This record gives sequence, structure tokens and C-alpha cells, in this order.
Amino acid sequence: MLTIFLLIAVVVVVGLGLAFVGHLRKTNASPVSSGSDEFPSLSFDSQTLYRPIRSVIRAIRTTIETSSDPAVMAMADSVRQETDSAHDRIVRVLQTRDELRKATEGQPAAVADASRLQKLRESAESDDEKLSMATAYDSKLSELAEYEKAKVVIRKIESEVQLTVSSLNELKAKLSVKQAGTSASDQTDDLRASLGNLETIQSSIDEAQAMLHP
Repeated sequence: MLTIFLLIAVVVVVGLGLAFVGHLRKTNASPVSSGSDEFPSLSFDSQTLYRPIRSVIRAIRTTIETSSDPAVMAMADSVRQETDSAHDRIVRVLQTRDELRKATEGQPAAVADASRLQKLRESAESDDEKLSMATAYDSKLSELAEYEKAKVVIRKIESEVQLTVSSLNELKAKLSVKQAGTSASDQTDDLRASLGNLETIQSSIDEAQAMLHP
């Protein structure tokens, strides 16, 4: 009786463990890779930037899974890896964009504070008061400089996302259309060049994020 009870307990524990692992895999899977309709946690306008990325990557995945073209079949694994990497980086960089946009909400108040501190510095009478106001004013100017730096990064992120969309669309076209008179080897090289362009854009996105912490 005890043996049967222990056997049942082991089966239950193993079953729960497998269910938990399956849940983790589902949770960690890319929405594009898993075919899920769920969107990553992004603001409304960042989702607007994300949707074309999601759409074209899904189209690329469908193409490589159904193509009988030798060049496409030879590059299928590389294309999957690179597009999945591009997707994940775009999601992360758009989440960074959302964080930066939220952080820059304090800029109008900082501008008003800087104007007020400048007037106080100019009207200060004692040397100690002038020094104190000057220090506070310089600190506020540094804060404003950080806001401007964040805005530069935001614009660069948006530009690089658009470049990624263009590069992915170019890759999709090359995967979808067999080029007349082009050998499989040449076509493979052409696809590899497109993946290289995509990697360059992704590196530029990383550089944009690095601008925050030089």
C-alpha cells in the first residue's frame, strides 16, 4: 500500500514539474516564434512601431518554412536566428524608448526651475547666496542636458527601428522571389549580405542605448 502511494506521489510531482517547464517555455517564447497573438509590454505608440516588425518577421518565417528553393533552405536556420534576435532587440529597445519618454516628462518642470533659478542668481545680493543659486542653476542645466541626451537616443531608436523594417522587407523579398539566372550559391551570398545589413542595424541600436552611459 505504501509503495503504491509513493508511486502515485512521484507521478503527480513529475506531472506538475513537466507542466511547470511547459509553462516557462510558453512564457519565455517570442510572440513571433510561438505564433502567439500576445504583444510585448509596450506603450501604444511603441506598439505602432513594433507591429510592422512583427508582421514582416512572421511573413519571413512562413516563407522559409514553405520554400523549396535550395538557397532559402540552406539559409533557413541563419534567417530564423537573426530575425528572432532582431525581434528581441527591437522589443528591448522599444521598452527602453518607453522608459526614456517617461523620464523626459519632467523636462518642462526642469525648464521652469532653471528659469527661476537663473533669476534668483541674478538678483542674489550676498556672495554666498549667489554661489548657492549658481550651483543650483548649474545642476539644473546638467539635468536638462540629460533630457536632451535622452531625446537624441529616442530619435535614433525610432530611426533604427524604421531601418530594421526596411531591411527585413528587403530580406523577405529576396526569400520570396527566385532571381532568374542567379545560381543558388550567389543567391545564398545575397541573402547572407542582407542578414549582415540587419546585424549592422542592430549594432547601431545597441550604440544608441550605450549613449545613455558613455
